[in-house]
Amino acid sequence: HGELSKLIVAEVSTKLNKRDKKLPDHLVGIEDSVKDVMRLIDEGLSDVRYLVIHGMGGIGKTTLAKVIFNQISSRFHGCSFLLSVREASKGGNDVQLQNQLLSEILNIKQVEISDCDAGIYQIERRFRNKKVLIVLDDLDKREQFSILAEKRDWFGLGSRIIITTRDINFLSIEEENQENNVRTHFKEFAIYQMRELSHCHALQLFSKHAFEMDSPPQDYYHISRNIIYKVGGLPLALEVIGSSLCGKSKPHWKATLKKLHLVPNQDVYHKLMISFDMLEDEQKEIFLDIACYFIGEERIHPHYMWKALDFFPKIEIPVLSRMSLIKVDGNDKLSMHDLLRDLGREIVRKEHKFLEERSRLWSPKDALNVVQHRKGTDKITALKLTGLPKEHIFTREEFSSLHNLRLLELEGGNLTGDFKNLLSSLKWLSWHRCPSDLQAVNLCLENLVVLKLSDSEIPENWNGWGPCL
Repeated sequence: HGELSKLIVAEVSTKLNKRDKKLPDHLVGIEDSVKDVMRLIDEGLSDVRYLVIHGMGGIGKTTLAKVIFNQISSRFHGCSFLLSVREASKGGNDVQLQNQLLSEILNIKQVEISDCDAGIYQIERRFRNKKVLIVLDDLDKREQFSILAEKRDWFGLGSRIIITTRDINFLSIEEENQENNVRTHFKEFAIYQMRELSHCHALQLFSKHAFEMDSPPQDYYHISRNIIYKVGGLPLALEVIGSSLCGKSKPHWKATLKKLHLVPNQDVYHKLMISFDMLEDEQKEIFLDIACYFIGEERIHPHYMWKALDFFPKIEIPVLSRMSLIKVDGNDKLSMHDLLRDLGREIVRKEHKFLEERSRLWSPKDALNVVQHRKGTDKITALKLTGLPKEHIFTREEFSSLHNLRLLELEGGNLTGDFKNLLSSLKWLSWHRCPSDLQAVNLCLENLVVLKLSDSEIPENWNGWGPCL
């Protein structure tokens, strides 16, 4: 009878300890992700298991963790869901986080903890024989993990620790260099990489917020589809923009779509900006270069430029990838979500209201305006001057103030005049349809590391660039 009583008490305690998390009113396209995560958790096994849900800001990591938590929390002796650990930790509330973890799992009001070391001792001592479910939401630093759930032997058999993060750089990683790429192994963690919603599910989620229906009315179908093509399958963006358009007139919808092509939605922008603010200076430079110039470019080409600038791309590219800010596809080409591209370009736009005071000009129209009016400054590091007629001529005076220009992309046109002591900082020159009769003299590109001359009228034995390099 004694054993039966203990089992009944344990079962009742588990039921009482169940704390369902509030879910969004509209859950769309999450079923496959739930199944994938449940397979990775593999609750039937008695080991202690860590699962990391990884993805960019606004992609639905916390929502997925809440759904999983609600489904399985009743099967554990204790459970805790620590929301927004990054924010809490930033406010110096590490001990408070430990306190919340202990009180939720032990189902008591307060545990007296003097400091983090005392908290670790209490967690290890009190959870060692308990099967617990812990969700650590929005981690971004190893220190947060180390004071809350660092070691398997802190927890009883069958325990599951779920982490959501936009940045997996804090995880224990073994790196294995393989010629032009880096293969990573995560020894302690199972990783689930979040995916964007499919177009069908994106349209459904958007419609639920914009129309409170599963699909848009016929006369709003095309504009709804255009908005979705613009923002992609990011749930946060679909919810924010859909809700903002609910009940609005057709002209308002058209104005919103037009605005989205120019600037990102500010709520979405601020959410994504969190990741950018976490970057170091060299990482920010690489991210902005990719957003403005290198989407679709083979990684190895800008790699040489970044290496020459001491940005250490071999280290920083994997860091950006693990933060879900960029991707390197199977063909070794760089890519990123359209909203992250827009974020990068908006960051550059906000550097200054005047074009010539910004670091990068990727719009050929803007770049040509600055160059032709001789408004170049030391602030400009990269210019894209494409779509020019073959006969367009650039003079010395137009480049004379661009002392820090390190990237120049040309298409057509020619350089003329004495370029002595100009473009000396240039590391990358891409010249589509480069002329065979280069008219510039004394052009010395001694620091150039990447020269791309595609679709140009240059014979194999041509040595026109010899004096320049």
